[in-house]
Amino acid sequence: MSVLHLAVKFNAGEPIGSFCSRLAAAYGQSSASYFAELFHFSFRGLLNGEPRDVAIFSEITGIPVGRLQNRLIVQEGNKVRVNGHLFARRFVDPLRCKLCPQCVMERLGLYRNCARPHAKVEWMLKPMRCCSVHDCELITFKGRTWQESADFAWVVRENLKLIERGADRVEPTSFHRYLSSRLMEGVGGYNWLDALPLQTAIHFTETLGAVIRHGIEPDLETLTTSEWIDAGREGIAVTSAGLDAVERVLGEIASRPMSRGRNLLTTAFGRLAVEVLEFENDPGYREIVSVMNAVAAD
Repeated sequence: MSVLHLAVKFNAGEPIGSFCSRLAAAYGQSSASYFAELFHFSFRGLLNGEPRDVAIFSEITGIPVGRLQNRLIVQEGNKVRVNGHLFARRFVDPLRCKLCPQCVMERLGLYRNCARPHAKVEWMLKPMRCCSVHDCELITFKGRTWQESADFAWVVRENLKLIERGADRVEPTSFHRYLSSRLMEGVGGYNWLDALPLQTAIHFTETLGAVIRHGIEPDLETLTTSEWIDAGREGIAVTSAGLDAVERVLGEIASRPMSRGRNLLTTAFGRLAVEVLEFENDPGYREIVSVMNAVAAD
């Protein structure tokens, strides 16, 4: 099989589905799925990391299989591996396409070439709610199928007028910059947080921020995007300062008037404890539970 002349570049931090989508658009195809059929592989299979489909895509692009596999969002049992980090499925959203309208508009160019903008791996994480570059909310689109949602050039083309309108600006937040840096580079610059698995670090930080802002029993399911962004900002101000700061704030939370809970942790910390205990058997959470237990026992 002949190697294609690559009309678009495989960008750093770009998911494999986005790259395939932009190749399809660059060669005038209506969708990544149809483009894949022309070369006898499955776009769905490529997204799922099926060895045959990845191998064919590697052959036609000339990009080594190993480099392509590094950009896959792979399900492993009830977990999802994103850029080497494991997440519970609730923290990853492959069924929708999130994007920063400013990132997209900067790359579209004068002639609105939908093959030029690319998706970013970090946008697939639910806690990534604003652009770490432009400090604006990410906007979300959903195709008729999850393959359409992963077909980035198709999403841009079909929603261009909405993308051109832009999104709400937000105050700069170090939470989203930390998440981006940690996901893509492996370190975020905060020693205590960096020692925790990424899911544990961001989950605890955001939930702690929500409790600080909304009380011991926040209704997390009804928080708006802007409220979650504020929660991340509040939480990272504490967790980035290290264990002493975390223990101090947990002590303040535990000293508030509280309703009866099922155990010491839920009595002292309410929804924060519920969230942490849900993943108690996952890496990193036992360390958080130990800290909370120690504070609650004082």
